[in-house]
Amino acid sequence: MTSALVVKEPYCNLILRGEKTLELRTSRLKKRGRILLVRKGSGLIVGAVELIGCIGPLQHSELLMLGARHKADPEVLLSNPQWNYCWELGNATSLRHPVRYRHPKGAQSWVTLDDQPQVLDEVNRQLLPAD
Repeated sequence: MTSALVVKEPYCNLILRGEKTLELRTSRLKKRGRILLVRKGSGLIVGAVELIGCIGPLQHSELLMLGARHKADPEVLLSNPQWNYCWELGNATSLRHPVRYRHPKGAQSWVTLDDQPQVLDEVNRQLLPAD
């Protein structure tokens, strides 16, 4: 697990609580499996989530019907017509203690953490089941 998705609030916390199971984005996603979550602007990894699938492209009416899962206001959907893909999320886990990482210059949606082994070690330690 070396990729982290950057998500702004309040959506990041909604994902971690399992209340938001669709993430609105502008493109199809082929990646599957567990990724880390970064709270936008914080410099912190706050949890992990499974990328299960991708739905779309969707029409505005279809997005409105999925509102309980993506949590975006209808006005936000209207003002952002490029958000027509829903990335399906599941099995969200919060870290007990958010982990500070070094944010690469220019990274906006995704952060690759391959060059930060100490950060990954700490995150993985927290994600492992307690004995």
